[in-house]
Amino acid sequence: MHASLLRLIVCLAGLGAPALVRAEITLDYVMFADPELEPPQSPQLLDDRLTPLWRQALARPEGDLRRLAAEAVSTAHQRGFTVAAEARPELLAVLGDQATPDEVRWAAARALIVLEAQDAAGDLFAASQQAPKLRPLIEPQLADWRHAPLLDVLRARLTAEGTTRRDLMSAIDGIGRFADAESLESLLEFVRDARRPADVRLASARAAGRCATSGLESLAGELSATDRPIVDRLCAAGLLTRHDAPQARELLAAIAVDSEPSVAADALRTLYSIDPELVVPLAEGAIANWDANVRLEGLRCYATLPTVDRIAVLGRSLDDHHPRNRSFVREELFRHARQPEFDAAVRQAVVTALATDAWRAQEQAALLVGALDHEPAAPRTVELLESRRKEVMTTAAWTLRKLAVPETLPAMLDRATRESLNPTWDIDEVAPQVAHLFEGMALMNFQEADPLMRRHIPKKMVGAEMRGAAVWGLGVLHAGVPDEDLAKSLMERYLDTASSPSELPLVRRMSAVSIGRMKSAAQLEELKARVGPVAGHNSDAYSARWAILQISGEEIPLAEVPTFFDRGWFLEAVPY
Repeated sequence: MHASLLRLIVCLAGLGAPALVRAEITLDYVMFADPELEPPQSPQLLDDRLTPLWRQALARPEGDLRRLAAEAVSTAHQRGFTVAAEARPELLAVLGDQATPDEVRWAAARALIVLEAQDAAGDLFAASQQAPKLRPLIEPQLADWRHAPLLDVLRARLTAEGTTRRDLMSAIDGIGRFADAESLESLLEFVRDARRPADVRLASARAAGRCATSGLESLAGELSATDRPIVDRLCAAGLLTRHDAPQARELLAAIAVDSEPSVAADALRTLYSIDPELVVPLAEGAIANWDANVRLEGLRCYATLPTVDRIAVLGRSLDDHHPRNRSFVREELFRHARQPEFDAAVRQAVVTALATDAWRAQEQAALLVGALDHEPAAPRTVELLESRRKEVMTTAAWTLRKLAVPETLPAMLDRATRESLNPTWDIDEVAPQVAHLFEGMALMNFQEADPLMRRHIPKKMVGAEMRGAAVWGLGVLHAGVPDEDLAKSLMERYLDTASSPSELPLVRRMSAVSIGRMKSAAQLEELKARVGPVAGHNSDAYSARWAILQISGEEIPLAEVPTFFDRGWFLEAVPY
């Protein structure tokens, strides 16, 4: 076997790693939520003349026109426009026309699958038998729909002489989806035959593993010997996918320490699916593995079955080199911190990670410090403001804002002053950090930050988050106490839409918000003139409308939310 092909198969074998991370802790800006002024999304409509046009196109003789129309139906349905399903009769006609090029029939078949047209299973099956190129698209869906006529065809294809490799792979996949025990022996013949291509053998092993819940331990044991080729050991793991007898568990545990990570990860996933307790004896070794997928399985086990000692191990994995793994650990530690019996252990693990010199651990630990509001970590977090990793220094600023410890304010101001006026980084690189610092100082009413924030009012076309946070922060520092000179400067920023370049949208929005927050009555008429009698659905109008409400209590009515036709289709009606 060519080495490149084997590497590809091993890589594909690792694609079964579960997508585990559901991020809860994210770097956010207070200015976007206080106040929350996002205009609503305008509803998108489908012109009711489009589906009839597409149906006409499907009935035309031109192949490309029919293909594009079928693709448009698929896309429209996926976007939620169910009216596209009205084209089913024309799609079926295209699918059933054997004189139509395969790529056009493919598009029609895909559209019917997208429409979930199970009542068209017979038509799809017939087309797949007429046009072999359609089988990789149609047959997996028919197998999932349990379309019985397909199963007989797949069984015959497994044993027929001269079956093409593509058809054979499609048949193996389909048999696995059906979990057809009757085809088990045919699949096992492929697994045993070392002359077969590696992808055929591995697909057969995995399909066999879906077809049988017992009885394959002997073959798996033979194939899993450490002196066997990698593909054999992958097959061994695949055969035992649904086996949970004691012998199978012992065999899977042995396979789970295979030197080839793709083999070990497969076995670990199977053991976890049977019972996470089966992975416990293997977890610490897995976490120490050089492969990210193997490490993830060990981490998943410890996260599922936590103890105080395992929490400490998870804490060390905040420095995992794979971003998926360390993000997973962070979220699991955050989840366990909500349990009283693990809260102290989690906090200790986080503090330990924060104290290291490893930037990945510092970043993840800082996120947890902020999310857990762990104030004792504030001094170390201040030190991390000076990190040479952007990820760490930005997260540290966010964390200090979340902690809101007054003793950190001088250091926050010092860092914000240095990096906003004489940055050691590109200003757009450091702007997020300074923005978090500005927000934190404003929320803690640190009046000493006022002069620095004012220096960021004049127009500069860089550092949008930093300038926006400075303007927002000035409003917080002067809440309810108008500073007319400040309000006038902010109004100039808000009104700067006609110059070239015009003021940054975020700065304009925050300027209006701060005018309203300080209740500057002197700017009221200018705001009202800008908004008009009815406020439109854009950020400038929303921020001014909010400011007017804060100053005068008057609530300017909103215009109706506009609706728009979804445009950009290959064939459209003439605009109204």
